Amino acid sequence: MSTNVAFRKDNYECFLLRGFLKCQCCKTTLTGSFSKGRNGHHPYYRCPTKPINCEMGGKSFKKDEVDNSFAMLLKGSQPSTQAIKLAKFILQECYDKKVKQLNYTKKTIIDEIKALGIQETALIKKIISTENQKLAESYEQHLVKIKEEITIKESLVSAYETIDASFGTALCNVSNFLQNPLNLWQNGNFEQKRTVLKLVFADKLTYHKKNGFGTAKKTLPFKLFEDVKNSNEALVEPGGIEPPTF
Repeated sequence: MSTNVAFRKDNYECFLLRGFLKCQCCKTTLTGSFSKGRNGHHPYYRCPTKPINCEMGGKSFKKDEVDNSFAMLLKGSQPSTQAIKLAKFILQECYDKKVKQLNYTKKTIIDEIKALGIQETALIKKIISTENQKLAESYEQHLVKIKEEITIKESLVSAYETIDASFGTALCNVSNFLQNPLNLWQNGNFEQKRTVLKLVFADKLTYHKKNGFGTAKKTLPFKLFEDVKNSNEALVEPGGIEPPTF
């Protein structure tokens, strides 16, 4: 999943949306900083464009108002129950397919290890029984290579087991995120909140002091969720009969 949104390295946790917001009028990226007032310093977002070139130029937007408005926008992006069920179904199918592939590959490697083990045992017997020194040395060299190959393949088996476990964890995390992206935004750490922005929105958001956020461009998964939601609403009959759920 890709996005053209770039985050400044010096993002402060106070301004989570800095680098992600554009002025709705001039499309310039908004800045974020503190302004000194009578009761201390207060956080604001600003359009850096000169007032002569933009009606919002030089104007400040209270950070709390922008953040609250964004939370409502994110809440509205939450997929419908049916869309979440569909997403989970697709994710589970992908997960099951991947696990099947991993298990097949892992079994193949384990079978190869067993075959190498048989060769190893046979070589040891030959080394013990032969009286030819050069032949014994040749067997020993071959034995070293087999042992190295067994070690490598055993490491691969361990790696596949780790991948298998990480896939299950990832599936759970994605499912939880899809059910409530707002929850991760409100309760996650700084990096998790930035991840929410990149997973839900495909481009920077535009903001206007009076009108709030403009139409947001969503990433493909959330765009599809909206399409599912809209199609379901269109299919609901006047009598209240809804289409079957997954």
